[in-house]
Amino acid sequence: MDKVEKLIRELRDKDWRVRWDAALALREIGDERAVEPLINALKDGYPEVCRAAAEALGKIGDKKAIEPLIIALRSLFVRYAAAEALEKIEPEWHKTEVAKKQVPEFINALRNGCSDVRIGAAEALGKIGDKKAIEPLIIALRDWDWRVRYAAIEALERIEPEWHKTEVAKKQ
Repeated sequence: MDKVEKLIRELRDKDWRVRWDAALALREIGDERAVEPLINALKDGYPEVCRAAAEALGKIGDKKAIEPLIIALRSLFVRYAAAEALEKIEPEWHKTEVAKKQVPEFINALRNGCSDVRIGAAEALGKIGDKKAIEPLIIALRDWDWRVRYAAIEALERIEPEWHKTEVAKKQ
């Protein structure tokens, strides 16, 4: 068994620190054999492991990681690492069909109890640019957290610069 295979096995260890160390080491090595195990590690119960897995996937650059990384954008603890990884793998990720398929999930995330998740959802929706997000983003302008409102405005400006003239905006 070579070093990469050993590290891949360690991604399933009981101790999160072993899993974290394995993901960090796999990031440094950048071996494509680790892609699927690292994708699975994006769902780890420990944010440190998830972030290290996202970083490793970004370094490896395999396009199989795009959809799981887009899904990880909804995660409070992983979204920044996932966004950076996506930019490395596919700078135009937001134009893919995979990204468009996630729009309903990002819209749902605008109602999440955590402000940071709502901010991330608004940012992703703005980047994807699907007009289905206009109404939910306008509703998000009433959020109690000014950062969510700001992210919603920025997203609306990207999707439809004249959003404030839409019928939806007039109803709100």
